[in-house]
Amino acid sequence: MWKAAVIVLLAVVPFVPSLEFAGRTEKLWSEVQWRTTRQLATSFPVPETTDPEKRARLLMSKFPFVDAHSDVPMQLRLQFNGNVHKMAENGPVKTQGTYIDGVHVDLHKLKEGRMGMQVWAAWVPPETADLDAVSLGMQQVEITRAAIEAHPSVLHLALTAHDVDAAFYQGKVGIMVGVEGGYAIGNNLELLRVYYRLGVRIFTLTHSKSLPWASACTDSPWTPGVAGMTPFGRRVVAECNRLGIVIDLSHASVASMHDTLSASKAPVVWSHSNAMALCNDARNVPDDILARVRDNGGMVMVTLPERFLVLAPSVGAMNYTTVDDVVRHINYLVEQVGVDYVGFGSDYDGCTSVPHGLDHAGLLPNLVTALIRTGRYTDADLAKITGGNFLRVWREVERISQSWGTAPVFGNDVSVYSSADSNMEAPACHYQWQSNGMK
Repeated sequence: MWKAAVIVLLAVVPFVPSLEFAGRTEKLWSEVQWRTTRQLATSFPVPETTDPEKRARLLMSKFPFVDAHSDVPMQLRLQFNGNVHKMAENGPVKTQGTYIDGVHVDLHKLKEGRMGMQVWAAWVPPETADLDAVSLGMQQVEITRAAIEAHPSVLHLALTAHDVDAAFYQGKVGIMVGVEGGYAIGNNLELLRVYYRLGVRIFTLTHSKSLPWASACTDSPWTPGVAGMTPFGRRVVAECNRLGIVIDLSHASVASMHDTLSASKAPVVWSHSNAMALCNDARNVPDDILARVRDNGGMVMVTLPERFLVLAPSVGAMNYTTVDDVVRHINYLVEQVGVDYVGFGSDYDGCTSVPHGLDHAGLLPNLVTALIRTGRYTDADLAKITGGNFLRVWREVERISQSWGTAPVFGNDVSVYSSADSNMEAPACHYQWQSNGMK
């Protein structure tokens, strides 16, 4: 009991002098409550048990499990016409091989799977780039915000890494709003700032087609003159750094990855990509990029679409992978870059087939159980892989943003299409690869 009292005192004392400032009492008290609960939760070890399944659930009750990529907003838009109340239902599980027949994620599955935080990405199809990409992005961000507001007892808007911890200790799921596909900003930094004001905190630069300012890994033929990031593309990177938006390089070409790693002052992530050395698909991360991840401080987040885990044995093949294939990629990445730089991003509701045993979000404890069974990882390691590493990256992105200053980055003085002064010599994706699906 006396230890708990000391922890409470240590958590509260640093904030007492600040309570005199009018209007900040409620916010500071929330911070005190969070820090106190966090201290209490992390000061005692997980109870000993030799049952891997029980231990996995104990770990997930102590540390927030982070899924850094899902396409829930797309499903809410396409299947339910934006009716966010449909999330409350325990819906049928998505049929393998389809996009809009059932779901991987709903409120029941989030609670069953002990989710701590999930990114809901507003996916903007590249085919809409010159049509309604901006409005589609805005629409899905609004659907996300509406879903959070409609289910306040389960979902919590996460605008900061602190919000994730605060939500977790209230028994809620933190939702980080994302945009997938730079087409959503219409080649306009002002619109990137609008998305930030709407709550977007992670931005996947490309998707399956190249932008005028950044090349994608699965785009062929390449956009003329673009095999990486143009000067405007590097302005996008800089403005993300200034605003405090996490940069996501899944779907980017190898040249764009290298250019972004050179340009970004903040850590970057691959929110839903695997190791190319184990599965030779362009959507995965090659070893020469992995060699730079540690220096950047970023991370690679293993994903579930089967074709990024194991090359399909035949065209259209499904149900040919298991949880062990996911663990294999995690083990490899840990060996290559270290346990501090690996995480998880499901791509739930954005892919057509996932491994047996991880058929929906409610089965995520199976992944933690499988990692425990390897005997490779301590509880501290598992806490990092399953969420701590991503929250560390997000906090560093926030820290760099706070030190940047308030002056916005302007892009109007450089051509969106110009490749001058950029590292464009290498082809956009110079690895041999196979690709047989949409995302």
